[in-house]
Amino acid sequence: MSGDLPVPSPAKYAWTFVAVMAVIPCLPALAQVQYADAATINEAAGMMKTRMVDAITVRNVCSTRFPARTREIDGKLDAWKLKEKAIIEKADLYLKEYEGRPEYNAMIYRASSALESQLKVLSDPMLAYRCSLLFDDLLSGVWRTRTPKMYRLLEQAEDPTQPESKAARFNEGKTAFEKGDFETALARFRPLAEGGYAPAENGLGLMYQLGSGVAKDEAEALKWYRRAAAQDDPQAEFNLGLAYEKGHGVAKDEGEAVAWYRKAAQRGHGEAQNSLAVMYTSGRGVAQDGGEGLKWYRLAAEQGNPRAQYNLGGRYAAANDHVEALKWYRKAAAQDYADAFNNLGAMYVAGKGVAQDSAEARRLFLAGAALGSPGAQFNLANMYADGSYGSPKDMTQAIKWWQKAAAQGFRPAQEELRQLKLGWDGASAPAQ
Repeated sequence: MSGDLPVPSPAKYAWTFVAVMAVIPCLPALAQVQYADAATINEAAGMMKTRMVDAITVRNVCSTRFPARTREIDGKLDAWKLKEKAIIEKADLYLKEYEGRPEYNAMIYRASSALESQLKVLSDPMLAYRCSLLFDDLLSGVWRTRTPKMYRLLEQAEDPTQPESKAARFNEGKTAFEKGDFETALARFRPLAEGGYAPAENGLGLMYQLGSGVAKDEAEALKWYRRAAAQDDPQAEFNLGLAYEKGHGVAKDEGEAVAWYRKAAQRGHGEAQNSLAVMYTSGRGVAQDGGEGLKWYRLAAEQGNPRAQYNLGGRYAAANDHVEALKWYRKAAAQDYADAFNNLGAMYVAGKGVAQDSAEARRLFLAGAALGSPGAQFNLANMYADGSYGSPKDMTQAIKWWQKAAAQGFRPAQEELRQLKLGWDGASAPAQ
């Protein structure tokens, strides 16, 4: 596109979505304004709800009933169509400016999710149908990827705030699961899953995967994951990728894992984007490609995934861009990602990208150790063993933290304990 065209801001895009939501219900309202005959209004509304006809058909019915007002009817219909066209053009301009950029797929996924959210709260299936038509036209990227899932949603359109809605029952089950009340979770998930509700299919699969409330059965878990994934559920797609990567209930197949991670990643699933980045970076299941790995780390990190933020920080640290590394480690630490505290502490010890500060390093190691980072536990133990960075020398505390790190398989801590047993001095430099 021409460089002198302004790039619409996210705020304008948000306005576009609101505007579309406002335009959709205008036809019934237009009928009420234009036609005083109650029977005609009811007939038009009835046709729209039962036969899913478009605006032109409604126009024809009303013009036939009121031929003297055809020009007025056409004028109002044309005005409505012009407004719709303007909205579509604004959204298309926004999309074209972003197409080809790394964030494009994530934006399309968010648009699809927004649409699905709208459909799920609509109690009127006809209104949901018109919403889908207009929004599909509005976002051509969504249109290209729409599936029968959209129409299943329309058939099931309901208000999730109602006690008996599928969404309400699923959320009740999810809350119960998170509280450890697996009996209630199973009672909510199973009927919904057997009825084809994708989030519940995935939830039931997770219960079988973990053996929570049911006998552990990885084959049964895979069955339910596949059912949910067949409806384009990104969490189920991610879970299938994880199963293939780890060999849970299926032969380990990193190529298949990459395929499932990619499906979920393209729908904007943060963990899947991070996992896909790991596979590209390590060359597992796909040709090694550091640039592609960096792209997926960034996509996940920018939407707030702490694991990806930590990994992106690591990529910048490896490239000696310590300022950028600090930025992403801090973002991950703000979400209590344990290893990010450890790496921040090590940077304060070394004075990389920041003034050397032993007290701040100790604070960060303490925070990371408490959250379970084996690296932070190891570094904290070394501080106590050496009496360094403002810590009093305390071998009891040192051994305690080495043991915690060693219990997680952290080899440097295991080696320190082995050397200590032999009577050697086990202190060493901070580990990352």
